[in-house]
Amino acid sequence: IGTKVSKPFMDDELGKERPFAGKVKAYDPKEKVYMIVYEDGDAEELYEDEVEEILRDKKKKGNSKKQRTSTKSKEHNTLSDAEELYEGEVEEIRSDKKKKGDNKKQRTSSKSKEHNTLPLLTGTLSYSEEDGLRRHVIRGTWTYGDSSPQSFGLVRDLSPDEDLKVLPMGGVFHGSFVYEYPVGTSKLKMSDIVKESNVKLSFYPKEGDRNSFSVKAKGTNRFGVFKLHGTATKKKTDSGDPSSYTVRLRKKYVTSNSPVPSTPQREIGDAKKAKNNGSQGEAAVPGDENGKLPPPSKMYPTGVICLRGQFFRSRVRGGDDTNGIVQNIEGLWAPSLETILANSENTNGLCNEFQYQLEFIIGDEDPRESSDDTTPRPRSGSFRGWFNIDGNKIKEQNISINFRDNSEGHYNIEGIGVNAFGRYKITGTLASDGVVTIFRHYFPPPDP
Repeated sequence: IGTKVSKPFMDDELGKERPFAGKVKAYDPKEKVYMIVYEDGDAEELYEDEVEEILRDKKKKGNSKKQRTSTKSKEHNTLSDAEELYEGEVEEIRSDKKKKGDNKKQRTSSKSKEHNTLPLLTGTLSYSEEDGLRRHVIRGTWTYGDSSPQSFGLVRDLSPDEDLKVLPMGGVFHGSFVYEYPVGTSKLKMSDIVKESNVKLSFYPKEGDRNSFSVKAKGTNRFGVFKLHGTATKKKTDSGDPSSYTVRLRKKYVTSNSPVPSTPQREIGDAKKAKNNGSQGEAAVPGDENGKLPPPSKMYPTGVICLRGQFFRSRVRGGDDTNGIVQNIEGLWAPSLETILANSENTNGLCNEFQYQLEFIIGDEDPRESSDDTTPRPRSGSFRGWFNIDGNKIKEQNISINFRDNSEGHYNIEGIGVNAFGRYKITGTLASDGVVTIFRHYFPPPDP
């Protein structure tokens, strides 16, 4: 506290950078940031490694600054002897200085605001031999603004010749984080797992502190390429075991990808055909008007809500001796197909159950529905069903689903529906083994 610093900022008036003097006024042990107040009253927050970098630059420039100051002092004295400023000129100089100060406040305020709104990752770096795998692991939570904490993890697999207990050690990590986001037109939110790959972490020892390191990294996820910067500080333990470090990192995306794929462009009219067929249903559509079968529907590994389950039928006999059939689709749904495939047993609780049903009646003489038919053609129509979310069962009615033959000998799925989240379009496939994969593409809310 009280240490003097000097930091360059772009001067809009001069069109170039110039140094601004400041002083360390406060330290936040929770956030581990220093408050720097500059001579014009402006302030910004910096991490310890950022402050140390400023001080190193100041020390390097110290000797040359002394020479410049000596020369400048002589020039000033000569100027004082040679000319006298009028009062109006003095006020003009003060006015220019005030304008430059206001510009600097805006620049610094924007930079400080940007820094504080970057996602913050807080966790622990440690080593692990769980399940016989030698790894360095960073686990913790991340927040963005006022968002609630969500979990993240980064893992590095060690080679046989690397010492497990040597921490920290740079290298290529991989991992994931939980991402919560709103869906459709409702205020409800869902959680998904976003995988991260090729995260190259580097640790740099801090001068004069053997227990602290600056951390820098670069990696990739479905949102784009990102950079990490922050600190790793050795945890104090009674046993003296150097097995863990407290890690605090800020994340900034340097390139950006759209997190949600665009809605497929097939006309909604195809989906409405199923609705017009009525609740009794019709057999799968064999192809388009030209008899040409379309390719299998596109799969969306991430970014689109996915329902994946099993297609099956059960027979019931009505009171008037009519044959009834219940067509079922049951399984799990999650914010992405990738999440379902990685957690088929739902060990992380990110998947929930769902069920769709279509009931219709046929006569015993109907050749399409024989009692020994093990691979019946699916019926299109208006389904009803439900899905679970946060322990609540959300009911759905009039889910229009249309089955179409595709070029691979299976079925494409098209449809349209509405629920508490908003209106959505359906795409997907029904495979020969009865596995159904459905994607819900929510329509954006209408413009206000």
